[in-house]
Amino acid sequence: MKVLKIDYGHYLYPEYGSDLDSFMEYVNASYRFIHLTKLCEDNCVPPYFVEEDTCVEYINFDHVRKISEVEVTILSRKGYDERLTECMAKFCMDCIRYKENEDGDNLEGHRESMSLDGVCHYKKN
Repeated sequence: MKVLKIDYGHYLYPEYGSDLDSFMEYVNASYRFIHLTKLCEDNCVPPYFVEEDTCVEYINFDHVRKISEVEVTILSRKGYDERLTECMAKFCMDCIRYKENEDGDNLEGHRESMSLDGVCHYKKN
């Protein structure tokens, strides 16, 4: 799915703009602050996001430095965790940093460090 990348955040397209050109037309014809839905990066690693983890922000377009369109994948929390579990089984077991979580949530600590592509910048063999 295509979304807006505004500075360093990822935002869903609003109703009034389904591509970058139409969105920019709206921005240029409106007030400085525009209401958008942000894809939160807590407990996930872009370009994969969790559909339940969004928030509303008002963006001041007088201070935006760059806007682009990027491709992301948005999954349910359950779907994200299932795919992350599969990645962990393939890529984490031989990492010296890997340890079982005593509370039973072995995904904690991995949600913000491992991409669903299997890339982890903290992995050490």
